[in-house]
Amino acid sequence: MEQLEQRITSMELCELINELRVEEKGEEAKVLMHCDLMKKIKKELEIMKKLGLNAEGNISLGEYKDQNNQSRSCYSLNASGMRQILNSESTYVRVKTEEYIAKLEKENNKLKEIQKPLLSKEDELMKHKSLFITFYKFSVTGILT
Repeated sequence: MEQLEQRITSMELCELINELRVEEKGEEAKVLMHCDLMKKIKKELEIMKKLGLNAEGNISLGEYKDQNNQSRSCYSLNASGMRQILNSESTYVRVKTEEYIAKLEKENNKLKEIQKPLLSKEDELMKHKSLFITFYKFSVTGILT
């Protein structure tokens, strides 16, 4: 079974940033619009490209359907990409986001632990299937009869 990397969309990240900004500053918090976060990420990627740095895998372009079923661009970020984009946020937002990432990683590790016994059962079943197929091939060809 393939392990999937935890990722967050730029829309989800924008929502998280705004929640944390309000938590930190209350009503005075400046709201980050998704389009502005998209510009910030795009600029970051352009600068990295000019510097010969690779963000491949950390930040990738994707899309989603809006409420009118129109395709819209967004970014998909792993934990490293998320940290990179959050560097310009306040200390509070960065720390709280790290806590959020740690929580997700802990949940992911729990899921991996649950998955381990399932994978070993799957391996065991595959061995039995392989033995059965081998037995069947031999019996059909008359070797075992």
